[in-house]
Amino acid sequence: MNLYLSGLKSVGASFYWFGGYTSFTTGIIASLFSYAAIIRLYYCKEGVFNRIVYLSCGVIFSIVSIGAYDVSMMTTCWVLGSITLVAWVRGEAIKWWYLALFGFSTIGIYMAVVAPGNQERAAELGHDLGQILKSPQILTIFAKSIYFAITQIFSWLNSLILVLGSFLIVACLNHSKVGLKLGFNNVHPILFGLWLLVGITASVFPSVLAYQSVWNHSWQCVYLYFLIGWIYLLNILYTKYLTNFNILKKIRVYYYGFGIFFAMCFFSGTSNVHLAYMDIMTYAPSHYKKVRQRESIIKEHYTNSIKVIKLIPLYSNDEKWSVPNILYTFDFNDDDALQYARYYGIDSVNFKQNLQ
Repeated sequence: MNLYLSGLKSVGASFYWFGGYTSFTTGIIASLFSYAAIIRLYYCKEGVFNRIVYLSCGVIFSIVSIGAYDVSMMTTCWVLGSITLVAWVRGEAIKWWYLALFGFSTIGIYMAVVAPGNQERAAELGHDLGQILKSPQILTIFAKSIYFAITQIFSWLNSLILVLGSFLIVACLNHSKVGLKLGFNNVHPILFGLWLLVGITASVFPSVLAYQSVWNHSWQCVYLYFLIGWIYLLNILYTKYLTNFNILKKIRVYYYGFGIFFAMCFFSGTSNVHLAYMDIMTYAPSHYKKVRQRESIIKEHYTNSIKVIKLIPLYSNDEKWSVPNILYTFDFNDDDALQYARYYGIDSVNFKQNLQ
């Protein structure tokens, strides 16, 4: 969990923002269940009925993941398509089951693409996406997607918490003889790394196609998939090159390693866990006080039958340093202010922005 939290730029958007946890976070959770069904389907030896159960679970959660968000849609398709192709190349008996799973998932893709909401958003963008896909501009979009993927991967890996924590997980699993068994250990690490890069590129491609950039919310969704792939890549490297290092066989190394890791999680200034505790202990009381003051002003206007209210942001430019970093989302914008006013019975809100 610490590894996951360490890669989020906006924890509040993933857990406390309604639009965030109903799309991004839900898509992630559903895809994890679909991956679990894929693994169980691979190792299932109990007969056709149990395989049908795992297949059904995989289809249901894959469709939910695909419909939740375009990042989880592209990642789920990339994983399902890859394992189906590998199963057919290897001639494994499971290939027909994976093909069925991938086929049912494509139905979910079609439903997501033609959904009225997605059609409306595509129209609002003012782009003819079909025409762009047929033009030479698509090459530029592919190049930008690869560039964004590579730079973001290096940005994520520029975290000692991530590198140390993921290495400790892989080392401990191999030390306990559990390991990560999905048939990946025989894959060359460069090939697996390229597969991971292509998957991340595919995940952000819809965002680059539509907006020419990638939202932070999209990166937060991609991060978990990267984290899982990174741990598997480390496992391949560990089993190929590090299993004979005597120092990694000493249990004291892991005691020291986990001690350093948890110390960094709770005391490092770059750790989201540390920042969350700082929010609770220092910034939260002041933040709650400002919010309650705003609510009392709105209620007072409503009680006095004043239907137009003027609000200013919770924090001035000089107070930006005291804004909670982790546990809270941004101050409301124009659309949020309108919904806020409707909730309290105010007809309209004059929302004043801070001057930059």
